[in-house]
Amino acid sequence: MFKISFYVPSTNFNERISERDFILRVAEIEILFTNLYGGATADKSVKQGRYRAADGEVITEDVIVVSSLTEDLKKSQLLPAIEELKKEWQQESLLIEIQTVDDVLFI
Repeated sequence: MFKISFYVPSTNFNERISERDFILRVAEIEILFTNLYGGATADKSVKQGRYRAADGEVITEDVIVVSSLTEDLKKSQLLPAIEELKKEWQQESLLIEIQTVDDVLFI
């Protein structure tokens, strides 16, 4: 079993987007994960991240993490969708975290 987590950015490159657009991005990932993996959970507590852009500028942005559990990562469907969002959202990169989960109970 895998836990896949997507860090939804609140910027278009280094420009902050509106709160409405940020929430729409989160919903877009929730829908993508639900379609691919059968469900999704968004941790609506906003986190702050930083990274160094290719031009050396340090970008600070809020992120919301959307996660799903799955037996099959479906990379052939996931990666093209993420590449499209990367272009649409004007991102140098997007963070997807994949963890192996040994013990999961669905009751």
